[in-house]
Amino acid sequence: MKCCHVALFLLCSSWMIGCGGTYHYYTDSSLQLENNRSQYVQFNPGAPHNNQILAGNIKPGMTRDEINAAWGNPSAIAPGDLPDVEEVWAYHDPDQSHGNTVWLLRFSGGTLQNVEKLVGLQMAAGGSGATSHNGEQSQTGQGVKPR
Repeated sequence: MKCCHVALFLLCSSWMIGCGGTYHYYTDSSLQLENNRSQYVQFNPGAPHNNQILAGNIKPGMTRDEINAAWGNPSAIAPGDLPDVEEVWAYHDPDQSHGNTVWLLRFSGGTLQNVEKLVGLQMAAGGSGATSHNGEQSQTGQGVKPR
């Protein structure tokens, strides 16, 4: 019985990896992205996540607009892949020094609920989803459509 509790905890922990903390997208900021961040903060004075946006950081509780201001447009958007998840945004980090990394951001009720960092995966062409190097489907179970 204790073994089952440990297995359940590990399973839940792997999905819940993104329920807290702050996340920084490795890609270098372009001048356009820096300008978008500054403009967002300028037009939303006193918003609770302005410091994170200016730093290029995201965290659960931020809105889609705040995420877009901080990290720019996602590489792909897909329908929710889990119960209570409305939409999944994917950001592909092209810098191979970090490994081939895909960030999956799950939204519910208009706010970011979960961030999942997948290393060693690739965004497959044609919207067939994130796949590992050996061709297995990612744990999200659904394709992510390129934007």
